[in-house]
Amino acid sequence: MSIIEYKLGYEALKYIKECLTYGNTFSNLLLKNIQFDKGNIRTFLPDYTRVEETTQFEYGGKFKSSNTYKQHMCLDLFTVSKIKAYLLSNNSICFIENYLASEGDPWLTTIDIKTLTYNKEIYHVYFRNDVIENRIINSFVRIKSIPIFVGALIPTSDQLINYIYNKINIEYDILLNLAKETRELFIVAYDGEGYIYWSKD
Repeated sequence: MSIIEYKLGYEALKYIKECLTYGNTFSNLLLKNIQFDKGNIRTFLPDYTRVEETTQFEYGGKFKSSNTYKQHMCLDLFTVSKIKAYLLSNNSICFIENYLASEGDPWLTTIDIKTLTYNKEIYHVYFRNDVIENRIINSFVRIKSIPIFVGALIPTSDQLINYIYNKINIEYDILLNLAKETRELFIVAYDGEGYIYWSKD
């Protein structure tokens, strides 16, 4: 089995907008401030996936093996590799909205990554140092939320990176700024087995 790219169109655009509509504050800000029709949308799935299956975003079963957990973990690893490559090649952050978590959840104290709150909503941030210190893969699967899991790759300044790094609560204006500056997005799909990727033209 190989994992290959499938280009997506209107159906994926609709799915992205639906997910962001039901998401939290950052998702809503993305929806209001990003022209998603002016971008590229694709997914990565096994090479035996039929084209019509690539637009069945609410359904899993994309892997033929009985060990589907092990196989779709490769798509988590693939997404992590994209995050790491972006953070290493740009002055940037990966900003993730955790749809299911809320302020005060005990398990949040057990993950070794930056976590922020906004009105009890939970957001996670990956920095370049998280790549260097190999912290991303161990935490990514733990913070993954289904049915809505939204991550943004955002170029930003050293000043803003340092500001976010030293914060516990994030302000609305910062969320708005991050949404406007988003260049790439990944959203969970296929019942958690894979992702849709959007990138700005």
